[in-house]
Amino acid sequence: MLKEVRFAVGIWAFTPCADRFEPAGYKESKTVPDQIRVAGKVKDLDGIILQYPTGLNERNIDEIRDALKESGLTVAQVDANLFSRRFAKGSFTSPDEKIRKEAKEIAKNVVKMAKEMGSKQAGLWLGQDGYDYPFQVNYKEMWDREINGYRQVAEYARDNAPDVKICIEYKLKEPRNFMTTATVGKTVAICQEIGLPNIGATIDFGHCLMGQESPAESVMFLDRYKRLFGVHINDNYGYWDDDLFFGSLNTIKALEFIYCLGKVNYKGWIGLDIFPYREDVVEACNISIQNFKDMAEVLDRLPEKNLIKAQSRQDAIEAYRAVRKILFR
Repeated sequence: MLKEVRFAVGIWAFTPCADRFEPAGYKESKTVPDQIRVAGKVKDLDGIILQYPTGLNERNIDEIRDALKESGLTVAQVDANLFSRRFAKGSFTSPDEKIRKEAKEIAKNVVKMAKEMGSKQAGLWLGQDGYDYPFQVNYKEMWDREINGYRQVAEYARDNAPDVKICIEYKLKEPRNFMTTATVGKTVAICQEIGLPNIGATIDFGHCLMGQESPAESVMFLDRYKRLFGVHINDNYGYWDDDLFFGSLNTIKALEFIYCLGKVNYKGWIGLDIFPYREDVVEACNISIQNFKDMAEVLDRLPEKNLIKAQSRQDAIEAYRAVRKILFR
């Protein structure tokens, strides 16, 4: 099960990991090339997720390539940084037409940069698109702008980089209290309305948890519409995007998540979206990957006939007993 996945990590894991109590972060600041070199120390890591234009851009592309070669990593995905202070009132949904135009140009450049770096994925996480108060926005106008922005980027990719997929990462909240692309259902609705095959979703295990979704069900739902393009793994307590190392809290849900990835024959990147404030970043990555691999391996011993029989009757106890056989001996 899941023999063809590869592991990547978001470059943000190697930043100082700042928060509002320690704005300078808890660790020493490093250049992006040096962050990539540290990532190269992670066992079984194949790729890195970079951000444009703040980490990867036209000025430092050669330096980034040198660091990638030195570390033995490839670019799994290029993400758009559309969540900085400049986009505080939105990127695609900003009330300022100039900001909206700039955001779409950055997103198109992400597609171009992904192609340039040999990646087949361009990531869009529009963290500032949304609202915080009742009556703050015109919802129709907001959604018109959001979907128009996604459509323009998908059409640009179709015409200029047909191998590059647009990966929408959805999340319930933070930094906005209500984000536009908040749930699996809204994400699928956006993709279906646009109607192009090159736009889909990155499912984030932790975002599902904080959004009160079943991560496993969301995998199956995205696959139903052929919109499962990418996967992020981490963990949290269910009320905030803690980005803890994968497998540290929700073991049963993680097992079901991996089981369903196997059922849909997922063959893409498994991206580590973690934020190890106080932990050694290399070790946090190592244990996340090892937990995923061990869970996938133990699922090979699952008595699936027993599970399927139990599921046909919606028998929770017998279904759990089937899973229990791989957890306890």
